Amino acid sequence: MSTKNQVLTLTILFVLTSFGPMIQAIPIGGEVPVCIAEETPSVVRTWNEVTLIYPDQFHDYGMIQEELAQFEAIAPHLVSIESFGKSSQGLDLNYVVITNEVISGPKSKTLIVAHHHGREQITIEMALRFIQHLLSQYAIDDTITSYVDNIEIYIIPTLNPDTLEYVINQGDHWLRKNINPYDEDGDGLVDEDSPDDVDGDGIISQEVIYHVDPVFGYVIDYSGWEGIDNDGDGEINEDPIGHVDLNRNYDVFWDLQTAGSDDVYAQDYRGEEPFSENETRAFRSFALQHKFTAAYSLHSGVNATYLSTDADQMYVEPIIYDNVMADFNNMLPRSFNKPIGPPYVAVNDKLSLTVEADESGLWREWMYHKRDTVLPVTFEIYTNHTAPDLEEHIQLNSTHTLYRWNGIYEYFNPDEQYIQSLWEDVSPAFDYLLNVTPKFHANLEAATNELGNGSQIRLHMEMDIESPYFGSQEGIEIITDDGELLKWYMPIGPVQVVDNLITLDLPTSFLNEEVVIHLGNNWTGYKTFTITTQQAQFIITPEIYIIIGIAVVALVAAIFRKRR
Repeated sequence: MSTKNQVLTLTILFVLTSFGPMIQAIPIGGEVPVCIAEETPSVVRTWNEVTLIYPDQFHDYGMIQEELAQFEAIAPHLVSIESFGKSSQGLDLNYVVITNEVISGPKSKTLIVAHHHGREQITIEMALRFIQHLLSQYAIDDTITSYVDNIEIYIIPTLNPDTLEYVINQGDHWLRKNINPYDEDGDGLVDEDSPDDVDGDGIISQEVIYHVDPVFGYVIDYSGWEGIDNDGDGEINEDPIGHVDLNRNYDVFWDLQTAGSDDVYAQDYRGEEPFSENETRAFRSFALQHKFTAAYSLHSGVNATYLSTDADQMYVEPIIYDNVMADFNNMLPRSFNKPIGPPYVAVNDKLSLTVEADESGLWREWMYHKRDTVLPVTFEIYTNHTAPDLEEHIQLNSTHTLYRWNGIYEYFNPDEQYIQSLWEDVSPAFDYLLNVTPKFHANLEAATNELGNGSQIRLHMEMDIESPYFGSQEGIEIITDDGELLKWYMPIGPVQVVDNLITLDLPTSFLNEEVVIHLGNNWTGYKTFTITTQQAQFIITPEIYIIIGIAVVALVAAIFRKRR
């Protein structure tokens, strides 16, 4: 054999003998262990584009129920409707879950809650259009389809349905608080003396007198609505409908009283104690059952995004929040923030950001500090200070100013013809919530063909989190159907890919029955796998591989000798 051929032969032998033992046995026959991932098929779409039953008007409670029932009937494998309690007046508080129900097991979750405040009914319209958007785009848009397949999307269309009935059906567009009958004037009657349309122009006006303070600027001296003495006690509007501001009633920083008022007549009256109201208690019970990394509470009255801060008015999650605010500024139109005039001033021509420290009683602070939601966003989606005939400005003198508000309707809500265009402006922020919600991807495969006694298995594990800012929050675990912990792995970051070999000691032998395990945690949801065996024809071990390789080398060498 020539020197060249000898070198070739020795090289092949070296490769085979060095790397052959590293090659896994190749099954051709017999039983081998396998780890099979639960299939995750998308729902087969059987519907056309989804439309609202009431597309160009504000929904009352009954209309909302009709829309939800329609959504569930159109796509029953994607939509489910549940009640999480009763309002003060006995109406069902509903939440909608949008997810692919064919894919079983818990998933990562996200939340939108609308309508803490009665007069902000535009938030309901955005919540309904979000559901419509998800159903219309499912199985058409790959990104939306992936979101719905991999996330449980919770939507509460109204947290304050009692007030909605007054706002929509009785035209009381000032009403902010919930309707929990209360005797404000102590005469033994409840809600008997509310504002009235005295001049018969179809709206209830309000007068506000400000004085200019050299330190604090505009300060309210007087605020009052049109009204008459309904109960004949010589006073007007002293026992109005409406009791507690639900977004001041949460049990967080309560003793600080940095937000909300103890004045029962105030629009931001916080209640006698935390969670005093049916609506907030029901939400607490609901929220305690779920883990949300990110969530929105929808409001109107300004265009602003409020995030959690500490006592020094600094973001509690500075890196994440700075990035999120930059994203919001980029995704919303430049005209989104409209000036709202004295005594308030818009921050810029885009998104107004208000930073306030450790605010007591607020939903977002409770979600962050008590429910570990990293990104609870108070998303203020609309204001229009320039609505025609809304405000009349009267200069009293050099130190005091009188404003007469001729109704409030278009301040908190656009005219009905503009509801859809507002949705088109803000809809990117709704998709963004799904984008930042952590999506857990994982796979487990058997890393050996050895059966042993079936009580132990070696697996190749791959994991990652799909989210620009959030990881798994807590460690990843492998558990059985009964919740027994088999393995724990450190938390995963938003850009981290895990590729490891692990060994599991199983509670039962997979030779006798299939062993079902779950990989994930309460934040990410879980992926389900089944450990079992399957038939193979034959197994080529590393030793056989080397023998075959040596035979091939000998054959090649013989051919070269023959040619010489």
